[in-house]
Amino acid sequence: MLSKICTYLLGILLGIIFIFGLSIPLKENSDWKLSELNGYIAIYDPSGFLFELTNISLSSLPKKEQEALLLGLTVNDHIELEQILEGLTQ
Repeated sequence: MLSKICTYLLGILLGIIFIFGLSIPLKENSDWKLSELNGYIAIYDPSGFLFELTNISLSSLPKKEQEALLLGLTVNDHIELEQILEGLTQ
């Protein structure tokens, strides 16, 4: 009887932890940064490490985008990151 109660309580606890875990946004899906590195657009992951150096030359972009990238552009998620990169390559 005691083992059934412990199993039941453990199941409830795991369920609560799972639901709580789903409610927290994942760090890898937020706060990516676009910036300039050696004349090209660089993508930095949320921890600040270089994730990718693109082949998009900063000098090929309009002045407004160049200035924004020199200051650093924070991106909220992967979808926004893809949209920005697509916009810069058109």
